[in-house]
Amino acid sequence: MTRFRRQWTTVLLSLAVMAAAVPRADFARSSGHATVDDSVVLRLLDQLNHIPETNIDDQKPPTLTVLKTLYDVDGPEFLRLRRLVGKAAVRRKLNPTVKAEVGEILSQRWDTFVICGNLFLSGMRSPNRAMRELARRKLIIFFHPAFVPEIIHQLQDPVAHEEAYSTLKEISGKTYPPEARIWKVWYERFGKNFDYVGHILRDTLANLVKHPIIAFDQSRFWYAPPAVRDVRAPDEEQTPEERSEIEHWNTWVQHDVRRYVFAWRQAKPLLERVVHQPDPRVNQALQKLLADAGYGDYASLALAWRASNSSLPAIEQSNARFRTPGRVLARGSMGDKRALRDLVDMIEAHPQPSTIPLMSDEERKYVPRLHAAGVLPAEQALELLCHRSFGFDGAATARDKAKATRKAKQWLDKNLRYLVLDRRRAYYFIPNPR
Repeated sequence: MTRFRRQWTTVLLSLAVMAAAVPRADFARSSGHATVDDSVVLRLLDQLNHIPETNIDDQKPPTLTVLKTLYDVDGPEFLRLRRLVGKAAVRRKLNPTVKAEVGEILSQRWDTFVICGNLFLSGMRSPNRAMRELARRKLIIFFHPAFVPEIIHQLQDPVAHEEAYSTLKEISGKTYPPEARIWKVWYERFGKNFDYVGHILRDTLANLVKHPIIAFDQSRFWYAPPAVRDVRAPDEEQTPEERSEIEHWNTWVQHDVRRYVFAWRQAKPLLERVVHQPDPRVNQALQKLLADAGYGDYASLALAWRASNSSLPAIEQSNARFRTPGRVLARGSMGDKRALRDLVDMIEAHPQPSTIPLMSDEERKYVPRLHAAGVLPAEQALELLCHRSFGFDGAATARDKAKATRKAKQWLDKNLRYLVLDRRRAYYFIPNPR
């Protein structure tokens, strides 16, 4: 799920929230939201709660309409929703399907591990098959050992039975019959002291070995071939040399980049199972992935999202070996302001504009999937960290690109010394003078 996210959330939080790579609905807005009180959010929750559970569908009205309003008044951080749903009295009034939907919304935040786990545990009882499956899949991501007795109890629930059994097998590695009495015996004898997180982590790492990811030349993907003078020029105005280079570029994309995207599609669900866990062993596992050319960008940003400041030296070491914007973005979001200069240097090393206008519809679909893997251009990484646009998106020629680069450099030269990191939002800002 990358729904209801601003650009930054898509790039950074989606790396750790780890949902589907393509947004199902995008209500993100660049402007601020109107100030509301708790009663507005509570009313929207009540509206969701009155939709028949089997009709809850975030892609269709009335669910879609209510969620859009919820985003408008409280997104993208959902501070009020997070606080309100943290109250047991509020949660008790919500049916299982709404709990699963709210858990899906809050799962994009970094500080909702316990809340989301409880919401998805209740969501396993939803009569809505799609939401029940969502809750089962997300419960693994937000799993806590204290949930095991309730999951065993759900084996006796004709609605939750199938999902409960699947969950028990995944978190334990056991394949006992789907009978509550058998699992209760196992839990009393072994389950109370079972290392569930350790099991899931070991299983994840063992499966990742089976899914190697071959890195590709990121610069070649993001920047137009040298012969292309104007990336927005109509086909009939392109020279034979330009058409030839674009054709060769497309062929390369359909081989190397496509291979990466499809490999990542297989690996990402595996990593989703562990990156939310507050266990320090997850940090250690991610640090090992830093040395992998294919996984390193993702691992860098996931460590940054987890606020693993002790991992910064390992990220810097990885960055020295693999100079990629994703690794530099991770450094910057952890407070290393040198990353801003490094990103400008990377931008200057590639004077050609973005390839986005040259992409086919299929190739454009690769972009959000690459973002979810931590792969992005240096221009975007810089704008995310500075929380402003310098005009790179509109650059159609090398001259346009140079103008945007000068603008970025001038702004950075003027403001770098004053920039302060907003650690919660992971971007820099200029404090208001007193």
